Formats: sequence, structure tokens, C-alpha cells
Amino acid sequence: MADRILVLNEKFACTMGLAVFIGVPGATHDHAHWTHQIAIDMDGHDVECFCDGQWIRSIGVFVPAGHLHRVDSGRQINLFFDATVDWIDEIFGGALDTSCGRVLDRDTLQGIQKDQGDKTDPEYSKLGALFMTSIEPH
Repeated sequence: MADRILVLNEKFACTMGLAVFIGVPGATHDHAHWTHQIAIDMDGHDVECFCDGQWIRSIGVFVPAGHLHRVDSGRQINLFFDATVDWIDEIFGGALDTSCGRVLDRDTLQGIQKDQGDKTDPEYSKLGALFMTSIEPH
């Protein structure tokens, strides 16, 4: 797995279909991108995100690909998923609803943060491996 993960520094790593950025995001103005985004606050505060005409406030938020949004700055872990990957649905416990941005509940956040070691599909465990690789001190 480690040979398929590119770690550029302690703040950015990526693998096929997934990238993680740890730090204070720079794009706090309205923007959209081709990836789904999950923003998780690192200090236990709410992430404040304006998406689909409404404010979403939670320790973790989901923004679907192509949706105009802005995320207020703060120390965050930002995960960016290629919209074409087929394993992201499993993280959300079924078909991923990409119709609008939403709050992520604690169960989903805990599932994102832990390695999915009980799964045999190597694509599925990429998220846990990338997340853990990225937050380990270098």
C-alpha cells in the first residue's frame, strides 16, 4: 500500500482517486472543484461551510463535486475524492447522496478516520492507509 501513496510532506498526500491536505485551507472564497470534499476540524470546533445556499456547521462536513461552496479557514483535514471512484459509497454505508452538502455524523467521521482493516478490498482500505500515513509525524 505504501508504495501506492505519494506523501509530498506532512501536509499533503495522495493516491489514486484520493488526496488529503492537513492544515489551513487557502480557498475560502466561493469555488467548486471536480472532487468530493470532506472537511474535518482538527481542534474540535465546527467547520463552517456555505454550500447550496445554506450554512453547514459541524466538526465534519461533506461537499459534493461541482457544488459552489466556501469553507471558513481553521486547522482542518481535507479529503478530496475523485467523483468516479466506486469505493467511496462503502464509507458512507451505501449509495452516496451527492445532491447537496451535509453534516457528517460522528459514526461516519470515526469510520473515515480508522483503517478499514476488516475489508479485503485494497481500494477500500486506501482511505484509512492514506489518512494514517498523512497524520503520522515524519
